Amino acid sequence: MVSNGNYQNQHEKIIKLSSRSPEHRIYLLEYLMKTEADSFLVGMAKEIKYFISSAHFKDDHLHLTLLRFNQKLSTISDSNITQSQLFDIYKKTMKSYLRSIQSKAINATLNHEIVVNFTQNDTESLDDITRVLEFLNNHGVFYL
Repeated sequence: MVSNGNYQNQHEKIIKLSSRSPEHRIYLLEYLMKTEADSFLVGMAKEIKYFISSAHFKDDHLHLTLLRFNQKLSTISDSNITQSQLFDIYKKTMKSYLRSIQSKAINATLNHEIVVNFTQNDTESLDDITRVLEFLNNHGVFYL
């Protein structure tokens, strides 16, 4: 199929569309992760990281895709991405997710059990727990 001219034509159109803005890249991220070289994904990381903070996603599937993207970046051995940059992407994704829940803009299907699968170290786990506890405190939900 990859050698098919129609596939190549459509693929080039998708790549061109994804380069229009960081928002387009995030919405096409699943496709890009499956089709593009690791170096291409590493090059997108900084742009996506900054966009996560300002974006307001109404589809929690995008948060899951961002967590998968972060996990994929962590497995690329020859990238220049530091643990700090990976943590920034993780932290901003989780903050965005909690913002979306808070605004009730999404019907949340991304749950803590899924998120735990993408938590890669103690720093991310602690940050995750802290954010959830802050969220519960700020919304009058009491916990033990």
